[in-house]
Amino acid sequence: AKQKAISRDFGDWEDSYDLLPGWLDRMLKCCHGSAYRLETTDYVSNNVVDAHFRMFRRVFWTFRPACDVFNYTKSIIQIDGTFLYGKYRGTLLIAITQDGNARVLPIVFAIVEVHNRNVDICGKICRWIDGILLQKWSLAHDEEGRRYGHMTKNLSKAMNKILKGACNLPITTLVKCTYVRLVEYFVQRLGQANTELAVGQRYCSKLMDAMQNNQEDATSHFVQRYDYEATRFEVEEAFNPVTQRGGHTWIVVLNERKCECGAFQAYRYPRSHANAACAYVRIDPMTYVDASYSNAYIKQTYSGQWYPLGNDDNIILPTDLALSLTKVCCVLKAVRNQPV
Repeated sequence: AKQKAISRDFGDWEDSYDLLPGWLDRMLKCCHGSAYRLETTDYVSNNVVDAHFRMFRRVFWTFRPACDVFNYTKSIIQIDGTFLYGKYRGTLLIAITQDGNARVLPIVFAIVEVHNRNVDICGKICRWIDGILLQKWSLAHDEEGRRYGHMTKNLSKAMNKILKGACNLPITTLVKCTYVRLVEYFVQRLGQANTELAVGQRYCSKLMDAMQNNQEDATSHFVQRYDYEATRFEVEEAFNPVTQRGGHTWIVVLNERKCECGAFQAYRYPRSHANAACAYVRIDPMTYVDASYSNAYIKQTYSGQWYPLGNDDNIILPTDLALSLTKVCCVLKAVRNQPV
């Protein structure tokens, strides 16, 4: 009953695979600079290749405004997948980044076959992962602060919320949904950035809240200055007998934007130890905040141009043969003969 209701509202699953190439082509014409790649395989029936049909294998797509955001967001990309649970199975992969206001933003999408549990393939994947430098994916080895304090799963856990309720829809509707959701994100978030800039708020709300908390914590620290240029400090935390925390001493080097605790370089803005050092010598701690947290950067992130795509009735479909359920194989739908 649920699938019938979805089919009534969003179209037939089989027809949706027919619509996909045409919709993607129209998207390229309307949203210049976008990209997609649709891969298919031969459709074999009774050991004979049927030239009228192609089997869907996978599709990748991205939109130009989403690609451009990486010039202004945090320099991190995380990829995760979620299962499709509609009439035909597969896995939706999303590459996401995060803006300075701690909001996730999808930039690239793909639909692929379900996870392969073949032992040999899994072994190759493990060896490939082992060959990646730990500095590129492990927070514990991120000495340059390239991850902004994010664990591997921090961002990907939020991925399911991006397309909540869309993973059981026909494939073309799902792809369209990614376009519509991103348009909503861009319009709403650009409006918020403009509003904050209009009242003179240089940095985003999340950063300002974090800085306020850090400055409050810094009032309990003891600071020792080690040079006239006010770059090297020793900061001692007050010991809290209730929580049994604190009492440690850390080295802060402001001109290198480093704290011995690692938080300054990890998050790319002054945490409590660096804030205490700044307060001691009357330096504005905002001087050491990464540009990605600024509302100017966030405004640029969401300034990309989007365009309406029109009605699906404008998509021209091939009419030589009609798709039928007899052409459905494996986990995904066969699509009409399209260029690979």
